[in-house]
Amino acid sequence: MGIELYTAGLATFASSWVMSCYGYDLTAYLLTTTMGWNMLSQLAHACAHGKFKGNKVIAFLQNNGILLSTNHHNKHHKPPYDKNFCILAGHMEPMAQCIYSTAKGAVNLWKRFLGK
Repeated sequence: MGIELYTAGLATFASSWVMSCYGYDLTAYLLTTTMGWNMLSQLAHACAHGKFKGNKVIAFLQNNGILLSTNHHNKHHKPPYDKNFCILAGHMEPMAQCIYSTAKGAVNLWKRFLGK
């Protein structure tokens, strides 16, 4: 989790500094940062699916736990589809699993009392 937080903090600080040098306001910063993180997560997800298989940089990042490996992520695409949600490095997996379990329990309770 530390690497992801450090990377997020560094990227946010760098983008904030660059944008402030050009006189952008907070709205532009938030939109740009959100767009950038969305693109990063899509790239990481593509790597987890093996899109860049054979790329030495991606292999290094996956082997060192910075990006999620294809083997780890593939477990998410097999029934019952209730594990391995996180697509960057997997460090937030316990929290994602807790959120998923809680939401699933709430939905099941809702269905039980109100029907499908």
